[in-house]
Amino acid sequence: MTIQRQYSLPNCKLILEGLNGDNLLDPASARPLVSLVTNVECHLAGLEKPLTGGREFLEGLVKAVSDYAQDYLSGIPHSARRDRHDHHSLVQIQKIDKISIA
Repeated sequence: MTIQRQYSLPNCKLILEGLNGDNLLDPASARPLVSLVTNVECHLAGLEKPLTGGREFLEGLVKAVSDYAQDYLSGIPHSARRDRHDHHSLVQIQKIDKISIA
């Protein structure tokens, strides 16, 4: 059975599609569990087209966002260490200067 999950924030919408191989249910919500991710779409505010991929893309996105958030919240950059190990990652996040549109 194909399952679709959507997670929305003000500037981002994440859509996961996947399969439930054994008809397992999440005990907390009684919804079917996604046991195999087949497609991911990440819609970011300001971009016309979504970022898309499969399981590897989702794993890379989760790692990149988690690392960036930890760096931002802690104020301690870990990017030099990460760059040596993860330069082949499917997803990379870089800080950009804010631009103003007049």
